[in-house]
Amino acid sequence: MRYWYVPHAGDYRDKITALISSTADTPITIGEVKGNWSGWRPALEFKSVTVLDPNNRPAIKLDRIYGVLSWWSLLYGSIEFYRLEIDRPTLAIRRDKNGALFLAGIKLPQGDPTDDSGLADWLLKQRSLAISNATLSWQDAMVSDQALVLTDGGFLLENRGDQHNFGLAARPPDEIANPIAVSGNVQGKTFSDLRNWRGEIQTHLQNIDLATLRNFFPIPDELRRGSGGVKLTLTGDGRGHFGAITDLDLKNVQAQFNPTVAPLELAEVSGKVGVKHLTPGFEVT
Repeated sequence: MRYWYVPHAGDYRDKITALISSTADTPITIGEVKGNWSGWRPALEFKSVTVLDPNNRPAIKLDRIYGVLSWWSLLYGSIEFYRLEIDRPTLAIRRDKNGALFLAGIKLPQGDPTDDSGLADWLLKQRSLAISNATLSWQDAMVSDQALVLTDGGFLLENRGDQHNFGLAARPPDEIANPIAVSGNVQGKTFSDLRNWRGEIQTHLQNIDLATLRNFFPIPDELRRGSGGVKLTLTGDGRGHFGAITDLDLKNVQAQFNPTVAPLELAEVSGKVGVKHLTPGFEVT
């Protein structure tokens, strides 16, 4: 294997492409495959990779992917990676007017058992996924037609069975906020059962401007102005119940809860607001 199969991996490009497409349950094309070794593990370099949408149209184009193979997957006749690295991707994420999420035209699973979660579930089986130097765009059709572009994006996902730890960092335009940081520690088997996952996800936003941010995210109309920091913590108990805790540290806030009354001007707002999903209803603290 060291002296024949891996160095000549390019000769098996079509078979490797078919195996990945089958294992990930998603059509993929690969322009070039090269093989080498990372220590005692075989590694593959893929160039000109295209992920197709359900209609076999190009959706995600990646210039280069580097993957260190897992020996266990080879024993079972599949392709899974000990480490998977993607550099400089450009990814577009959007939410349509019905609330559905899409990644470059591919609908993302949102916890419905009927969702197609093949590719997302396959990524959960890779021991490590690292994305660096990414450019991300976000557009929420339920809010506006404007797109928020984030640069210098980095993402790291570590999987150990059903346990998944991840971190995301990206830089929005300076006038909107400081670099965004997201981290999570969650437990779940499949994205089609997302509602029953357990764990916690934290999002940190510093030096935000609410007036500008509302062009991209659903900020309550009552909050008209403000700047500062926000930490959002999302939790799931593994039984279909979710909670959200928002820590606020805002200055120069303008709020209007009654259109017949003059806006409320506040020099500073700090505190914590929690919402917990119960059966039935919600609890606000």
